[in-house]
Amino acid sequence: MTLWIRARNAGEVFGRLVDLLNRLDDGHIHYALLHTRVDSVMVDVSLPGSHWEIEFLTDGSIEVERFRSVAGVEDDPEILEELFANNHGQEPRPDSEVDDSAVTSEDLGGAGPVEAAVRRSVSPGDHLATPTGRGRFTVARYTAAGLVLLLGTKQAWTPLPWHAIEGIPDLLRGRGWVPIGGVYSTGSQPGSVDEYLKAFLKRATAGWVAVVLEQAGVVTISRSRPACVQLRSGW
Repeated sequence: MTLWIRARNAGEVFGRLVDLLNRLDDGHIHYALLHTRVDSVMVDVSLPGSHWEIEFLTDGSIEVERFRSVAGVEDDPEILEELFANNHGQEPRPDSEVDDSAVTSEDLGGAGPVEAAVRRSVSPGDHLATPTGRGRFTVARYTAAGLVLLLGTKQAWTPLPWHAIEGIPDLLRGRGWVPIGGVYSTGSQPGSVDEYLKAFLKRATAGWVAVVLEQAGVVTISRSRPACVQLRSGW
């Protein structure tokens, strides 16, 4: 569920941001401040059964997106393995439909080169195989801020900012084969794609991102152990 609130000016937006943070602190509600777009600050709030993303924009607007769990209570002990597979847990998949609207040339006008390549090659709702081929994941949707992947058997909602994806060609350029990594902890293999991406999201996403970029023609994956990626010519 998404709401748009219009404030009178930027000063009022800042006042609302500070007021919200004070109320969250007073209520002992866990939150995090994120900067995933150049024109906004996001307050990320996690509550039992729901997840809120509240963005305060420089144009004076406030965007509120709310996700609710539909999973209920799990009594399968094997679900704990997925907790670690997705690196210390993740919010349940929100009760919202995958955005599969067509991307127009106007939509791509302000996109970076990697974002444009991904949007042209992979459609929201596409199911892709992991680098090992033993699992599958879903590209859920694209937003102005980034892309959302659904990972694991429970389709864990995993957002990644476009500016992180755009930096991968610079990470790989001139290095030949670079290890993907994908360590299921907050640590990483030095110099790997996993290490780079964990600066933006503290969980293992490198293998899935590599597959998306391979589909977009940005990288080539070597699937022999350890799995590596190489930047394709032209990038």
